[in-house]
Amino acid sequence: MNRRSKRTSYYQYEIFLNTMAANPLLAANRLTRTEDSLKWKELSEELNKCPSGPTLTPEEWRKRLYDWKNTTRAKHKKSLNCSDKNLYSLTLLENRALKIFYAQQLKKEQAADYLGDADQGEEDVKAEEFEDVDEDEDEFEEPQEVYPQTEPIIINAGLTSTQRLHLDGIGSILYEVTNFPEKTLTEEVPAPDYNQQIVKQLKRISDIQEAALQFKIASFKYKNPGFDCMPE
Repeated sequence: MNRRSKRTSYYQYEIFLNTMAANPLLAANRLTRTEDSLKWKELSEELNKCPSGPTLTPEEWRKRLYDWKNTTRAKHKKSLNCSDKNLYSLTLLENRALKIFYAQQLKKEQAADYLGDADQGEEDVKAEEFEDVDEDEDEFEEPQEVYPQTEPIIINAGLTSTQRLHLDGIGSILYEVTNFPEKTLTEEVPAPDYNQQIVKQLKRISDIQEAALQFKIASFKYKNPGFDCMPE
């Protein structure tokens, strides 16, 4: 049988890969034409010494082995896009060839796959958040009741100490007493009627709360037609 038609043996592939791993410039096609021809001549002599496999010229070996290298690369790309990994499973020799000839490309592909998975995960999270927002917007929102607001009223009176009285309610009223200058011997200041002022403020609070209660009752009647309630 003509040895030229034989299939490349396992040992010949090993010799080829060992030579390329030991000569990165040869594997990257960065040698001059003379140096490249010399390296392939030496490699073909080693390959032809194998007891099994074909016997070829340097150019024939170059074409055959580079065709195998390119086929391995294409097989690897198909395996990335195929759900059935066993359909394009790579042998040990093919995996080693990828690492020797396509180390940089493999790193870029792995980085791209990682970023692609991360982007997909982020898109999934955003999609879930968007769905949650849509569900929240579909829920009925109870109309909020608006109460009349009043500006805080500040009352200053002449006491020897500073006191503040906060009354929480519909209108926030601040009762503040600040230090007042001491009386002089020649000036008499009439004492203000604090009880009367406090009574006025309490009445104002009562009026505001009464107005708020009437507003709540009116709102409840509007939402519940037919309901009638007469406050005592």
